[in-house]
Amino acid sequence: LRVESNPSGAAVYVDNIYRGVTSTIVGNLVPGSHSVRLSKAGFQDWTGTVSISAGATTYLGPTLSPDQQPMYATVSITSNPPGANVYGDGVYVGQTRASGPLVFTQVTPGVHTLLLSKAGYQDYTATQTVVAGQNYNIDVTLTPVQNPTTGGISVTSSPDGAEVYLNNAFKGLTPITLDSLTPGSYTVLLKLSGYSDWSSTTTVVAGQTAQLTATLNPVSPSPTPTGILPVTILAALGVLFLAVRRRSG
Repeated sequence: LRVESNPSGAAVYVDNIYRGVTSTIVGNLVPGSHSVRLSKAGFQDWTGTVSISAGATTYLGPTLSPDQQPMYATVSITSNPPGANVYGDGVYVGQTRASGPLVFTQVTPGVHTLLLSKAGYQDYTATQTVVAGQNYNIDVTLTPVQNPTTGGISVTSSPDGAEVYLNNAFKGLTPITLDSLTPGSYTVLLKLSGYSDWSSTTTVVAGQTAQLTATLNPVSPSPTPTGILPVTILAALGVLFLAVRRRSG
């Protein structure tokens, strides 16, 4: 799915999952109908539905309508290195990526706290005052820890949006980086509706982030046993008929 907008720089959500900023190409989509939402500070959200066909690229390029009175601000976050977990006001909201900034388009005006965390690096904390209708770009350079005691696990999947369980505890949706983990062995389980569960065991080393990439397999529909049930019923009726005939004889 190729998504553009006028103006550009709108956050793209496909099936309620953040997929980048316009202009962008969203890949690994299952054929069928998908919901799309574009969001940009100072403009009304655009929502729609697109139909995806296997092997084809669908184009989407709506024009956004300005807000009469902006209610939200847009905050874009990047980090060096990428892959840091981002917490806004103490709530996990995503992770920075190398492909582009992590964008939040509906940030309420006021003072907000920001925390970035990545295995092997010192946590970054800050406060940011935002004003409705304004755009804020936050670029963070993380400082390495000299003697790290924890590690992490980076989990990606195709398609993304899978539920991630670490030792049977729900942690979020792919893609995600799980940091501040004590060194040792961990079991990772992925669940996504319409796909078979995926699991793997990995070892966490202090100061390092283990990489897990999962390709999820669609669940094949169960075949309908046509013809078997009628034959079984007919056979049962045949046995019953013979039994009645013998008794009457």
